[in-house]
Amino acid sequence: MSDNTFYRKVSSQLCQGDVFERIPLIYLADEPRQLHVTNVVGREHLLEQGEILDPLHPPDKSSGLQVVARCDFTRAILLTYDCEIDKPATKHLTVALIRPLDSSMPAQSRQIIRENRKLSTFYLPSHDESLGESLVDFMRVSTISKELLTSTSRLA
Repeated sequence: MSDNTFYRKVSSQLCQGDVFERIPLIYLADEPRQLHVTNVVGREHLLEQGEILDPLHPPDKSSGLQVVARCDFTRAILLTYDCEIDKPATKHLTVALIRPLDSSMPAQSRQIIRENRKLSTFYLPSHDESLGESLVDFMRVSTISKELLTSTSRLA
């Protein structure tokens, strides 16, 4: 089932609803541990994993910490509103993970997703050969820099 009327042509501008290929979606699998730069003779810089961060006594660094995290390179959809994307002050954008619609799921479960009756997902019909039937997984929302996103290829 292909529904080419669902998707618009890819333009040079970023737009809400753009579908991207191979986006790095970061997530924490364990309690966060701060990374520290350490020097070892004969090497430039190495990162060393510190102790688990204490949420009751966080480090004094408001601009963000480097921490140990996991990363999936996967498809994602841009959720940020168009009016926010265009603002020069906007440095980060919100994206959500796109998963293929699992053919091993019971037919009734797939139909519920296709009818958008599962509130944590949004159904995406297939698009050419580049994108099979999929779903947006609102349980996996991430933030990514606008600069990184603009350098990534779009499917739809």
